[in-house]
Amino acid sequence: IHQMTTDQFHSFQSALAPENTKQHYEKKTLGGIREQFDGYETVTIPATILNADQRRERIVIEEVMNTTERKAFAGTKSLNPMQSTVFEAAFSTSENLLICAP
Repeated sequence: IHQMTTDQFHSFQSALAPENTKQHYEKKTLGGIREQFDGYETVTIPATILNADQRRERIVIEEVMNTTERKAFAGTKSLNPMQSTVFEAAFSTSENLLICAP
């Protein structure tokens, strides 16, 4: 907390505000759109657009799996970014994995 800027501290503080308080409803929406309705509220936050150099490489299934292994991915040409990230650990080891994604 001591190393935070004033803006960072206020953002942190407002994130801790309990529901149904003024501070709770004045939270920043990170460039999103906040809409109030009867009994509920929606907040739409646009997805972050990554530069090409920040995107993860996708693993091409034909390059890393044999014919039998590819049957589990029928109709798919490449792994998605999350699958590509954990591929080596999931495919090449017998380690337990806990994978969480939004």
